[in-house]
Amino acid sequence: LKLSADLIAGIETERVNFRAGTKRFIRLAVSKSANESIQIDMAGHILEPPSVGEDQGQEVRDVTFPSFRDPTWAKAWSVIVTNNLAALP
Repeated sequence: LKLSADLIAGIETERVNFRAGTKRFIRLAVSKSANESIQIDMAGHILEPPSVGEDQGQEVRDVTFPSFRDPTWAKAWSVIVTNNLAALP
């Protein structure tokens, strides 16, 4: 997973997490309604410090989180899709 975000304190915290080797559990979720949603959970860690970039004149940081199999969670990824289909097409 690669994120590019405006330079804010939360992103700079990831530099500290990189130095400490902190594991990260990241959730991406979108919900259109109770019957239409997707949730992706990932165990990741930062192998390289956030890099400096620019987007439309705004200073940004690019952070890459490679996934890994977390022994406590017993997986690297979890994807949950909710839809209102009675059967798969």
